[in-house]
Amino acid sequence: MKLREPIFEAQITKLAEALQNPASVHGRRNHDGYVCLSEENANWQLCAKVAHSALMGRHHAKATSLVFQIGRAVIRFHAWHEREAPVPRPEVLAGYDDATWIDGIDRRPKQFHQQCIGAYCLSIMILCGFCRQEWSKHKDYKCWVVLLPNESPHAKEPSSYTQFRPFEPWWQSTDEHRHELVQTDLGTNWEPRGWHFTGQPPRPDEERLWHPYQDIWRRIDSQAERFHDGGSLMDLRQPPPIYKATTWQPEWIRAVNKHEAVPYRINKEMLDLIQQLGIVDGSRPESVSFVEEAKRLAEHDKFYQRVHLDFRGRMYTSRSLVNYQDDDEYRCLIEFAEGVELDDNGWRLGRVRGNNLSYPVGITLGGKYGKAIKHRRTTRQRF
Repeated sequence: MKLREPIFEAQITKLAEALQNPASVHGRRNHDGYVCLSEENANWQLCAKVAHSALMGRHHAKATSLVFQIGRAVIRFHAWHEREAPVPRPEVLAGYDDATWIDGIDRRPKQFHQQCIGAYCLSIMILCGFCRQEWSKHKDYKCWVVLLPNESPHAKEPSSYTQFRPFEPWWQSTDEHRHELVQTDLGTNWEPRGWHFTGQPPRPDEERLWHPYQDIWRRIDSQAERFHDGGSLMDLRQPPPIYKATTWQPEWIRAVNKHEAVPYRINKEMLDLIQQLGIVDGSRPESVSFVEEAKRLAEHDKFYQRVHLDFRGRMYTSRSLVNYQDDDEYRCLIEFAEGVELDDNGWRLGRVRGNNLSYPVGITLGGKYGKAIKHRRTTRQRF
């Protein structure tokens, strides 16, 4: 990494100059992204550093996703997302025009600004020769992707979503690398606050919007007891509630921490078999990158993967190049580094899972599940 630092510094300096003066790399000043950055008096060196960092290890990344990631990162590092909402117009003036705010301008960044800024930074990096853009015909992509040159130092940078030591527990919406761990609805500026991750009770002067049952469960006053004894939500009124001082991590945070604490390893025999079968195709850059990353991970006894959540609360490990949510031909490489023998309940769940994969949707377990129970010993011998 230290050997590449001078190269990175030179590239960041070149990129900052190109972002400020796009004509130097045959870019254009009338790009919406350049207009947004110049009107906000952006720090060009900071923009270049953020965009350059976002490109690390992102070979064959989806172009649209990378665009929004760069745009959000530039906005966050400039703290533009922390701007307060403008003062609304009085109701007595509402009939004169359609203006919402007193000055008629809402300067909080929107999804449009993320897209424009990210697209501008990516286009300049392409013009600088740091990467290129091509259409991917892979079944999981079918979109424009960003490719890094084979000898590019960016392509050799390990992904920070996979590491060889356990991850720190979640306590905010971003990690130490400023990666977004929780994705909110597009087009909104809302961010989950710290209490979503820590379970910290509300302060006496805090107005918190959370589920009523969560509020009741955290109280220690007699009103909460009356509700559990058959009262109604109307009983939860004055005096102000008193909450338990103890902090419990929410269940979803405990689930995330449990997933991220699972160590994995690469099945070296399967890795050799995949290379012998010719699954790695030079015309598919994603397969080449995957095997190279698998070889790097195979040099270690165990590795851990970072989880991220979408706006629906679904957990993914797909930001790691090698992950168990990928295609079967790649998923077979991953196994538990600290595996344990299945008990009766584990075998039962395994048979249920196998039944779901073996029969069409809509057919109930019925006798098939009973048949699997009957032949349990045979199943164990086959495994």
